[in-house]
Amino acid sequence: MITKQHPYAGIVVAGDFNRLRYTPLCSYPLKQTVKTATRGAVVLDKIYTNIADWYSQPVVIPKIATADHLSVLMWPCNDGDHRRSVYRKSMETRSHDHNGKVLLAHTLNSYNWDHLYKMSTCDEMTSCFYNSVTQMLDKFLPVQQTVVNKNDKPWVTQAFRRTIRRRQYAWTNRHMNDYRRYRNLATRQAKALRRRFYEKKVRDLRICDSRNWWRYTKRFLGHKKQSELSSLANAVTDGDMQALAEAINA
Repeated sequence: MITKQHPYAGIVVAGDFNRLRYTPLCSYPLKQTVKTATRGAVVLDKIYTNIADWYSQPVVIPKIATADHLSVLMWPCNDGDHRRSVYRKSMETRSHDHNGKVLLAHTLNSYNWDHLYKMSTCDEMTSCFYNSVTQMLDKFLPVQQTVVNKNDKPWVTQAFRRTIRRRQYAWTNRHMNDYRRYRNLATRQAKALRRRFYEKKVRDLRICDSRNWWRYTKRFLGHKKQSELSSLANAVTDGDMQALAEAINA
């Protein structure tokens, strides 16, 4: 049906083909592109497509969370720059270096503020204080340019990213002892970071700011898009969204 209406359509069928008969797919014809085992010694997770030349050879990477199947990654050919621009963004963050924090604390503790009290206006004193502290921050905890994935969870840190990179490197180079060590470390870090993020960013918001509590909770759970309620309003309140909101609230 699809090819009758769209003769030049590109078709990609992906999933767990554990017990599915694949002969009709191959005779369609679609080409199976995954060549590496995804569970044990068997290729269960496959990708069938009629545009295999448009994509790179799929790469089998470590499993996600507690899944018992490995993950399969496939991306378009000659599209590296586009993927980087779509999925990555550059951002500025201050260093969290422990030694820098200690040096900053010592400097603040010993800094001579006498000149501040000799100024005649509050504006001058405020500006002087702000500039002095900013200079200390720039010296001991400078602003750094970092590149992050737009799809990262809000609790992901640079240390966690380094662990993931080491895990992936170990897997790619078949260093299985290192891979298991970094896999376990990544699992522990993820649990700790998620718990810490919730406790620090979300829990207290429910009491003081319910709107931001819901925003952070949805972001934490990965719900990025707002629900579309127009069809429900059409069915229940003749399209009146305000009436629908009042009914839901009631």
